[in-house]
Amino acid sequence: MTTLDIVVLLVELALIAFLVVRNAHTFRGVALRGLAAVATVAVITFLDTCYDCVITGSRLATIGKDVATWAVEIYAVSFAAFAAFRLPARQRYLARPPIVMAAEPATIAEVAQDGVLLEVDNLTMRFGGLRAVDSLSFVARRGDITAVIGPNGAGKTTVFNCITGFYKPTSGKLSLYHTDGTRFALELMPGHRIAAVAKAARTFQNIRLFAGMTVLENLLVAQHNGLMRHTGLGIGAVLGVSGYPRAEGAAIERARAWLDRVGLIARADDPAGALPYGAQRRLEIARAMCTEPVLLCLDEPAAGLNPRESEELNRLLLDIRKRGCSILLIEHDMGVVMRISDHIVVLDHGKKIADGTPAEVRADPTVIAAYLGEGEEDEAA
Repeated sequence: MTTLDIVVLLVELALIAFLVVRNAHTFRGVALRGLAAVATVAVITFLDTCYDCVITGSRLATIGKDVATWAVEIYAVSFAAFAAFRLPARQRYLARPPIVMAAEPATIAEVAQDGVLLEVDNLTMRFGGLRAVDSLSFVARRGDITAVIGPNGAGKTTVFNCITGFYKPTSGKLSLYHTDGTRFALELMPGHRIAAVAKAARTFQNIRLFAGMTVLENLLVAQHNGLMRHTGLGIGAVLGVSGYPRAEGAAIERARAWLDRVGLIARADDPAGALPYGAQRRLEIARAMCTEPVLLCLDEPAAGLNPRESEELNRLLLDIRKRGCSILLIEHDMGVVMRISDHIVVLDHGKKIADGTPAEVRADPTVIAAYLGEGEEDEAA
C-alpha cells in the first residue's frame, strides 16, 4: 500500500467517523449509527467486487474479508472520535443549568388550579443603555387568547423574541408549564428547542414563507424534526425503509388537515409566493400549527388585512383555541383584539401599564391616554 493509498484511507475513515459521531450522544448510538455506515460500505464493496469479477475474473470470496476489515476500522475510528471529542462535549452540555425542571408539588398544584401556561417574571431586555423591556411580569392562562398591545416601540416584539428564543433576556424568568407540571425555562433554551420540545411556535410581523416552495411543502418543512428521526441517515428515506414512508404520510395528512382548516386545500400545489396576502398570513399560521404547539405566538397577524380577511382570521384563531392551543397575540387592530381576547396586557416604553380583561383595559384612563387616545374616547362619549 502506497503513501497515497494510506492518506486516502485515513480521509475516508475520518469522513465516515464524522457522519457516525456527529449526532450520536452515547456509545450505543455510535454502534447503531455505525451499522448504517458498515452496510453502505458492504454494498459498495459488493458492487466493486462484482465489477472486478467481470473485468479480471477475480472471485467474490474476498467480500467478507474486505467488509470485516472496514467494519473494524470504522468502529475503531468512530469510538475513538466519540470518546475524544463528542463525549466531553456531551458532558459539558449536561453540566449546564437544567432547562426542563419538574416543579415543586406546591407549584404544580398552584399551576393546575390557576391554569397558568406561560409565566413572565420580571423580564428585562437591554440593548446597550436602552431598556426595551423593563421588569415585565404577566401570565397567560391555558385555553386563553392573551393579547399584548401598546404603541410602536413599546417592546412587544422584543417580548416575543425573548419568549421564542430569538433574544436571550438580560434578566428575568420565562416559564412554560405543560399539563403534567413540567416547567420549561425558556430563557435558558435555544430557539429550536423551544419550538420542538417546549412546544411554543410563532409567526412574524413580516411574512416568512418559502415563496418558491408549494403551499403543502411549506407545511412539511415545519414537520422536519419528526421526519428526520425516520430517515436512517438518509438511506432509509431513499430506500423507503426505517418507517420513513409512514412518517411522511402522517406529515402530509397533518398538513392537508390544516390546509383544509385555513381554506387553502385547493391551492396545495401552488407556489406559496403566488397566494394573496391574506392567504399567506393564514398559511403561516397553519405552518406554525403543524408543529403541534401548546402556545402559539402571533406577531401582528391582522396587519394589512381587509375587514373580510380580519373576520376570517378571528374565526381561525377562535377555532385554534377551541382545539386546545393557547394564543399569545400582538396586534394593533383593536377590533380583532377586543372581540377575541380573554386577557390583555398593555405595554408602554417597555413597562406594563395595564393588565386585565378587554372591558377593564378599554376603560383604563392610563391606557386611553397612552394608546387608545383621549380624543377618540371623548368623541365616543
